[in-house]
Amino acid sequence: MDKTLPIYKSLIFLGLPIVGGNIAQFSSSVVDTAMLGHYDPKTLASLVVASSVFFIFLIVGGGFSFALMPVVAAHDARDEDTLVRRNTRMAIWLSTMFSMLVFPILYCSDSVLIFLGQSQELSQSAHKYLRIMAFVMFPALLDVTLRCYLTGLKHTNIVLWATVSGLICKTIIGWLFVFGKFGFPELGIEGAALSTLVGTLVILGFFVWHAQRYFPQHQLFKNIWKPDVMSLRKIFTLGLPIGLTYLAESGLFSGVTIMVGWIGEIEVASHGIAMQIMAITFMVHLGLSQAATTLIGNAYGRQDPLEILRKIGLCAISMSAAFALIIIIVFLSFPESLLSLFIDNSNPDSRAILVMGVALMTIAACFQLTDGLQAVGLGLLRGIQDVKVPFIIAFVSYWGVGFTTSYLLGIKLSYGPQGVWLGLVTGLLVASIFLLMRFWYKTRSKIIKKIEKT
Repeated sequence: MDKTLPIYKSLIFLGLPIVGGNIAQFSSSVVDTAMLGHYDPKTLASLVVASSVFFIFLIVGGGFSFALMPVVAAHDARDEDTLVRRNTRMAIWLSTMFSMLVFPILYCSDSVLIFLGQSQELSQSAHKYLRIMAFVMFPALLDVTLRCYLTGLKHTNIVLWATVSGLICKTIIGWLFVFGKFGFPELGIEGAALSTLVGTLVILGFFVWHAQRYFPQHQLFKNIWKPDVMSLRKIFTLGLPIGLTYLAESGLFSGVTIMVGWIGEIEVASHGIAMQIMAITFMVHLGLSQAATTLIGNAYGRQDPLEILRKIGLCAISMSAAFALIIIIVFLSFPESLLSLFIDNSNPDSRAILVMGVALMTIAACFQLTDGLQAVGLGLLRGIQDVKVPFIIAFVSYWGVGFTTSYLLGIKLSYGPQGVWLGLVTGLLVASIFLLMRFWYKTRSKIIKKIEKT
């Protein structure tokens, strides 16, 4: 225990601000869900689908930024400031190019949603949200890039405070424009999108200021237009599998959201609320995963003994599992209380949404352990810059197992949203098992020399 105690402390002190920042960042979506849930349940259904589409693109484009975290951690451990700067700049380049690529898709999204089987009314409402979010993509990806840069340098407190500041601004602007308070226009779902744009710009301003003040030696934005082919290739090579891995996971959740949309609007609203609650707790697992990535990235850069890598992994796994057990108890004990936070009880559809939501919350409890462990497994592997095989594991687990099982149980066998969610649990379970096995294999003494040479 004495040997692992410093690791637990490092994970806690590094991870807590990341967890807080992740929760604050995700709370932006929760705020939109809560506001539009009270504004109009049908508009909420549009938001659930639209935000899922936006998130798919954001998380794929963010893959290049997430590749930056272990790279920065490794170079920082060796005091290689020049390589930190070059890799960060090229991550900014890739984020910029990706945002330009997806802009027309988001801005002209109504036809895409109709093609995916959504109703005309829902597609038009979601399009109002996405055409504004097309302008959010660029600053949002820069936020992710600088967040990963600062996390790799262990400056995680600014991640928390910047994200909380952005959330506060977003909440105020959203309340004014969604409901039309104090003479402001009542914009509904468009007000939610505008508030997200403001909050994102606030966060970006904090990150730029902090990077300039505390790491002037990196000179991130000086001559930023100059390319660095080697760094660009490295970030692209690492980032593409990470982005595709996130696509496999987030695409799975977005895909089943669309699948539930085939069943009905009440079902998709219940699904969206339950998914929001579950995702809040997932931010803790994600924060632990990112903290583990940084710690292992540092150890990997210093070429620490293999024993250290495994101890970091075991500490992160045990912390994730312990938190999951606590949340399982909460989900099973207070499902209606949690769901009621997002529902206007005066609405005639609220009772039906609540009943369906309670059934989904029972299954959501099972998510906690499987989803947490697969997130930690991915974080550990990224710390040693192992990304290609984890992508294959993720794709097969999420889509070959998870999505297929969801479709069979939920649609073909008519078990509805409950069947869809059981399929998700199955896919995540398979992913968690094989990812952790992969980490254990990659840190065997027989292959440590290969890791050090990469």
